[in-house]
Amino acid sequence: MDDVSHSRLRMEMVPFRMQKFRLVRASEVEAAWLGQTLDRECRRFARRVRLSDQNTLILST
Repeated sequence: MDDVSHSRLRMEMVPFRMQKFRLVRASEVEAAWLGQTLDRECRRFARRVRLSDQNTLILST
């Protein structure tokens, strides 16, 4: 939230997973699963999560 205009700013999330104690980018399938799970849980707050072409998750109203 922007303090001056009180408008919502864009939120983009990059999904990662642990592999041998290292962080690696999540695969497209893993990112899709996480996006669907977050989308389901965020609906009660009137928010949506979608998977972008770059395999990132976008939070929107």
